[in-house]
Amino acid sequence: MNKISDYFLKNNFIVRCFSSCFIVIASLCVNFASEHAFMLYLMVVGIMMIIEFQKMVSYHHAKIFTGIRRRLKLLEWMLLGIAYVLCFIDSMLYMRKMENGQWLVVLLFAIVWTTDTSAYISGKLFGKRCLPSYISPTKTYEGLFLSIIITVVVICPLMEMMQKYNIYDSAASCFSNIVLILILSIASHCGDLLESVLKRHFMVKDSGNVIPGHGGVLDRFDSMIFASIIMRIYLSL
Repeated sequence: MNKISDYFLKNNFIVRCFSSCFIVIASLCVNFASEHAFMLYLMVVGIMMIIEFQKMVSYHHAKIFTGIRRRLKLLEWMLLGIAYVLCFIDSMLYMRKMENGQWLVVLLFAIVWTTDTSAYISGKLFGKRCLPSYISPTKTYEGLFLSIIITVVVICPLMEMMQKYNIYDSAASCFSNIVLILILSIASHCGDLLESVLKRHFMVKDSGNVIPGHGGVLDRFDSMIFASIIMRIYLSL
């Protein structure tokens, strides 16, 4: 047990918790403030993610390419990065503009944050088999699997409560709720692992250092990006 507590202390667990709490509170406050405030918040977050992505790409390609080839490679990656971020912003705004949109955003936040937090804690406590080094050697299969189960257990009662008060689709069955949670939780992991692969490709540890204990804005919102896009597709069906 002492080894576990020492690990969390060495890895800035307390700092990570305070940073996460601040982001959660700020995100929820802006979400419930107004649609314009939420849009401005997303724009600021999006711009910061694009700047971080540009720095990662430039840092990597400056070592490999020169001249026009370097500029073309940078342009290719930046177009992909900007498109990815714009899809995230569009997906979040699409949800926010729907009926009871604030609560749909809260639901997405809850699923992604529960997945991230439970994956981190359960992985450190019970993880034994690490993912391949080219993906993320610090993450484990046990952490990924347990986090999905924990997210279903935690979020199902929340969705039932939202249905009870008519702030979520009351016609949705318990089975469809579980399927949605599973899909979004897996999508959350996919977004996180995608960024891990990109960081290893660009040979950087973090996308930035603006968020204590987490790194950059892209490090904190990577799971949210992919999950929000999947949520938007689901709601538009």
